[in-house]
Amino acid sequence: MRWRDLRLLAALVALVPAAATAKPAAPVAAAPEPASIADVAGQIDAAEDQIDAVTAANAKPGDDAALTARIAALQPSDAALDAAVATLTPRLATIDARLAELGPVPAAGQPGETAEIAG
Repeated sequence: MRWRDLRLLAALVALVPAAATAKPAAPVAAAPEPASIADVAGQIDAAEDQIDAVTAANAKPGDDAALTARIAALQPSDAALDAAVATLTPRLATIDARLAELGPVPAAGQPGETAEIAG
């Protein structure tokens, strides 16, 4: 056990000079343009259709292999919905922040919003 620890330590010591002289990583590429809301809605609709199809198939009796196949068929829908949430979450935060800036809607009988806010 002690020899193994010494070999690990020697390997780490050998890597330190290499890490110190390593070139910095290439800059990260710019984030791709966010998908349009229509594109995301289409992905959600397609995932919903797939889920509905699997749900309908679950109503029919089947064996374990059929159930396993239906579970596997849901994986792309799961990934598409995760991507939709990842796309929409920052947009929702931006919208919520803007709504907080604007404040509440004027109550009945109160003066309307200024032209700056309404425009």
